[in-house]
Amino acid sequence: MNKDIVYVNVEKEIKDYYLDLLIECIEQRPKVDVHNNFLLNTDYLHNIYNVFISECRKKLNPFTISSLDFKCYCCLSDVNTYDTNIHNHENDGQITGILYLKVPDPAKNKIELIPEKGFKTYFYPKNFDFLILPSTLNHMPHPSINKQKRISLNLNLRCKESSKEIFDTARYGSNR
Repeated sequence: MNKDIVYVNVEKEIKDYYLDLLIECIEQRPKVDVHNNFLLNTDYLHNIYNVFISECRKKLNPFTISSLDFKCYCCLSDVNTYDTNIHNHENDGQITGILYLKVPDPAKNKIELIPEKGFKTYFYPKNFDFLILPSTLNHMPHPSINKQKRISLNLNLRCKESSKEIFDTARYGSNR
């Protein structure tokens, strides 16, 4: 896997509100929209961001958060959604986190990671995996192609430092 990618399993940290999160995602999914991404209004926004920030502080170079305007987007895919494309979160901050809540078949539900230089790689998430990556990294989630829903949450941190400084293992060494 790319050296700029970090992932941790956070089942222990979110188990107390996991089912509530799933329900919020399913209930808030737009009924007439084929797009699979939507802003999630969750009672657990600060809980999720606390886990995200804590893991980033453990695994990444020092960083200073410059905005506390936290948002959470849900990506929910199944046979009814086909909206997937190569993108990044460069306009949303410097650190991107993707929390996988429900992955029906990890062998078939992958995310393609496309670095500026080098070879693309694939990450096959499982339930409770938290993928942390530079917001500049292009990626493409492959949608679920069956009736089972794949549900993930997207979070971003705006920082004073650049993504390169935060993820540069040469600068501080790797503690991953």
